[in-house]
Amino acid sequence: MTEATMLQTPLAEVVVPAGHVEIEPPIEAVPRAPDPPRRGLTLLQLTGRSCRWPIGDPRREGFCFCGATVQRRPYCEVHRQVAYRAPAQTIR
Repeated sequence: MTEATMLQTPLAEVVVPAGHVEIEPPIEAVPRAPDPPRRGLTLLQLTGRSCRWPIGDPRREGFCFCGATVQRRPYCEVHRQVAYRAPAQTIR
């Protein structure tokens, strides 16, 4: 069966020979980290111990940075978990 035929055939009628199907693991949702206590600092208010996670659109009023105290720069622990994730494992 050609790919074009498969696209036009109802799913219940499509039979794929064994060994020709690649099954990928389900995509896991990225857990949403709880919001850290925000201080909402402007660029000029940031210090060496401030989280630099941007909040909002820099072109709009109200844009700021998280500003929570950091242990390791540039982000607080909550935003570090979001920014630095291990690559997903793929099975081939």
